[in-house]
Amino acid sequence: MATLAQKSGADRFSFADTVGCLTPSKSKRIISKIVREIDIPVHVHFHNDFGMGTANSLSALEGGAQCVDLTINGLGERCGLAPLAEVITALVSIYSRRKDCWNLELIPTLTDLVNKICNFNSKVNQPIIGENAFTHKAGIHSKGILKNPVTYEAFSPQIVKRDRKILINKFSGVSTLEGKLKSLNLKLTKKELGRAITKIKSFKTKNDWSEKELHLLVENIKES
Repeated sequence: MATLAQKSGADRFSFADTVGCLTPSKSKRIISKIVREIDIPVHVHFHNDFGMGTANSLSALEGGAQCVDLTINGLGERCGLAPLAEVITALVSIYSRRKDCWNLELIPTLTDLVNKICNFNSKVNQPIIGENAFTHKAGIHSKGILKNPVTYEAFSPQIVKRDRKILINKFSGVSTLEGKLKSLNLKLTKKELGRAITKIKSFKTKNDWSEKELHLLVENIKES
């Protein structure tokens, strides 16, 4: 079919996985074979019914595809298409493709604009654009991030104009709390830090301590 399309004068051949049933390995294998058979550019279109839209798109590009359909926030029929934010950020951060091809800092603005227009809320745990994409709470994760961000971040949130957030809650460790207090120009002794973390861990359902709450906590500990 691809060869026939080229012979008939097509300037590109489009391959679509409309029901999203392919896997990354199959996608790369199929696209690689098509690319070997024709000389015109190959264009791909992957739906996300099994959550593999991004992986299939990247695999197709590895196989030689030159164009891929993407949508802002992954919008589209049923479960949508491969999300633009995920694919292009992966191309820059993992595949080391040219950074000057895209302005990744526009991603948050595009996300909010499309959400507003479509009355659609991106999931909090969605890669790149989700609220939790650069949020850390587990003690060992937060400690690692404070020492060296690459330990638990594949790329810096700054390249997509996002901010890193470290939550203070029952999962936090002493090092994490100490780092957070330091950023607020607050300081406690080692003994006081132990008392503070014990207090924080006693609030089992509290997801995050605000800056104001941490200031009050420090004041109370120093006064007691």
